[in-house]
Amino acid sequence: MKSDFFKQRPKVIITLIIILFAGTIITAFFPSLGRQLVLDSASISAPQKWYQFITYPLVTNGLINWLVSAITLYLFGQVAESYLSRRDLIIILLASTILGGVSFAVFNGFKAALSSPGFIGWGLGSVAIVLGIRNWYTNESIERAIVIFCIFLVIWQIASFNPPVFFAQCVVMAFAALWVAIRYKKTSDDIPNIENFGK
Repeated sequence: MKSDFFKQRPKVIITLIIILFAGTIITAFFPSLGRQLVLDSASISAPQKWYQFITYPLVTNGLINWLVSAITLYLFGQVAESYLSRRDLIIILLASTILGGVSFAVFNGFKAALSSPGFIGWGLGSVAIVLGIRNWYTNESIERAIVIFCIFLVIWQIASFNPPVFFAQCVVMAFAALWVAIRYKKTSDDIPNIENFGK
């Protein structure tokens, strides 16, 4: 029997994955365009390059990297989109992109370029962890497995400590978790009261 969890497709996330695929193909054929989209060390000091804080996730550096990103975004996004409104989901996606890019640039001392949708994944992962744990006793097994996978990735990232990336991820995850905690405290009937779990 097909899991109820996968009956509703995460339309926003699927659209994002398609956009990333298009970006991967286009930048593969037009490398010079890819270099314009990547977040480089001069972005903060050059206002004409501020668009790069939005465009850098479009450069995934190959179909294999796109596929890995697509799977991760789909799984985390399936959890996030099942709880969040479309408006809140888009805010999380944009904030994860911008905050991740700015934080990486600051913590890295404006020395390295950035091209990856990874920070979007971490933002969605944070949402999946918070809401997945909050609804643990009402979740399906597949949803619990995704939450555990998110937590495993966090532990793995700590173990493979890369300061600029790690601290930027912390900023993104903290924002996403705080946004969800404030917006989805106990105001929705779709999210059970955590105090009632196990009763």
